[in-house]
Amino acid sequence: MILLTFFFIFCAIVAGAGVAGWRYYNEAAIARDGTLRVHVNTGVTYQARGSAQAVSLERLRDPCADSKEICKPIAEGTRVKTRPEAGYGPVASIKLFDRTQVDLWAHPTGADLTLQTYQVTRWTRQRQVVVFRQQSGYARYDLAGDQPYDQVDYTVEISGGVRVVLERGGSYSISMPNYDPGNSLTRTDTGAPILVEVAVRRGSATVQSNNHQQLIQKDKKVAVDTSGRLTTPAAATWELIDDGSFDRYPNEKYDELSDPWVIRSAPAAQNMPEEQQNGTFTAVKECPPEKVDLCEASDQIYVGQFRRDGNQPNSYVTAIDQPLDVDVSEYTQALNFSAQVRVLTQTVDLTGVAGSECPIMITLTYKETSPTDQEEQRTTCIYAGDREALVKVPYISYIRIPFYRWHQIDIKLRGNNSPLKRVRYLQQIRIYANGHDYLSEITRVSLKGTP
Repeated sequence: MILLTFFFIFCAIVAGAGVAGWRYYNEAAIARDGTLRVHVNTGVTYQARGSAQAVSLERLRDPCADSKEICKPIAEGTRVKTRPEAGYGPVASIKLFDRTQVDLWAHPTGADLTLQTYQVTRWTRQRQVVVFRQQSGYARYDLAGDQPYDQVDYTVEISGGVRVVLERGGSYSISMPNYDPGNSLTRTDTGAPILVEVAVRRGSATVQSNNHQQLIQKDKKVAVDTSGRLTTPAAATWELIDDGSFDRYPNEKYDELSDPWVIRSAPAAQNMPEEQQNGTFTAVKECPPEKVDLCEASDQIYVGQFRRDGNQPNSYVTAIDQPLDVDVSEYTQALNFSAQVRVLTQTVDLTGVAGSECPIMITLTYKETSPTDQEEQRTTCIYAGDREALVKVPYISYIRIPFYRWHQIDIKLRGNNSPLKRVRYLQQIRIYANGHDYLSEITRVSLKGTP
């Protein structure tokens, strides 16, 4: 019995050692380095683990082997930050050995991303583990699909215990917008501030928060608010205009209370008498376009109305402005403006003698690629009439609609013929009426981007 007991103990020790050795052989991991590539001359810093100082890469001037960009090997724990002055579009990228690439944007608040973990099994092709920690800004994750490892784990950690598990071979967007109490675009449908939004272009992702999780499929997005609550998946598009239905304030004194829109006016002639400067904009309640002839009071919606009466001898501009301040470089699939409009009064025939007297005009102010670029504008004129305008100018696009009837307009800003198809930054939108006398209406204004 003693011999048998010691024999079994010996066998157990040998077996345990064998299992431990086998597990060590299969699971022992080594850390790998990534590469930080910087596409701009300024505005990107990195901070190694344990270092108290962030280093600005524009001073290193380490050229990449295949381009004039700046390259820097980075180890686990390296923190990369981008600043708004770095410009528009992706300003830096983290590339891994497996050809995974994470692009970082800088505008409007900068991004903050740490390569927390990057490890592979030492002697086998058993496992690869990659963990990022994103603390602010916008990042795009394009993960390699052709992997030599049997198990590949990509995770993005967000503050508040939120984790995003990404499927290999997928393409994802993770955005952490700064909360603005006056802007509904930084809130969920419940009104809570958005902590993070996750969108899937290809593959699938799982968002985990407060012991709950949500699977996101292709072309869908999910938001997590600051309390950790998950929204249901929605289409992976972003609305860029706040309060496009003019219903933020339930009364007709919209011009006195509006945060998103600023009311402006300007006479076309100098020394115009004060009584002629009578253009107004208000939000009025009316039947919706699809039930314009008959609707219940409960069906009514708010409509933005431009009005000027009195058979005036000179033109006058009544406008509403909204700052956009948005980097649209990621919206390569679609960037579409839409609205419903109608013209009830337009005393100037067609587009006037200058081709710019229109009852509804829409102007986008933009910069092509860089903050140092000159501001440019693109204007669309919407006018009413039974024939084409005789006067048109090249810097304005024209849309003719019939009088009195609601009309849906759709402008594709990423179309092949659009001058904005490569634009990276939209600064402002202005909607206005220009003419002697006008009564025009607009509602359901939308500018949606799809990455």
